[in-house]
Amino acid sequence: MHETKYVVKRVLTTAEAAYLAGIVDGEGTLSVWRSRPHDYRSRDKYAMTFTIAQADWPFLDGIRQMAGNGHVAACRRKQPDPRRKPEYKLVFNGHQTRWILPQISPYLRVKRRQADLVLQFLGAGVGDKERARIYGECHALNQKGPAAIPINRPEALPGALAS
Repeated sequence: MHETKYVVKRVLTTAEAAYLAGIVDGEGTLSVWRSRPHDYRSRDKYAMTFTIAQADWPFLDGIRQMAGNGHVAACRRKQPDPRRKPEYKLVFNGHQTRWILPQISPYLRVKRRQADLVLQFLGAGVGDKERARIYGECHALNQKGPAAIPINRPEALPGALAS
């Protein structure tokens, strides 16, 4: 298997894992997405995404070096706006995600459920129906607009600190 070619199996320290989890909670995207084929006879295709977006390239490169994995790429905007800073993203492939996510999951506060779903998605033997279910749940968790759980009620959030 080519896994070792694409993954640097670096074990993060507790502090590094917690730090990376905080960045993922604030600036990261963990999700499963669906692409629909043009041919009605073909099945939907699903893929996972694990990225961290930021306007500061050196910051993202430092995170990449700390994690030992990923690559930093420029984000393309549909309509470039000269008033906005360029944006970059640190992208992890599936093999890298399988290695990094279990290390940071215990420290995730906001995106722990998405991390669990992405790891389920990457698991062996996941069929089309299960992929569709995982996609649906990720899509609902990552939806923009009014939150299902009010933001001003942190006690309602899963894993909230006890007062």
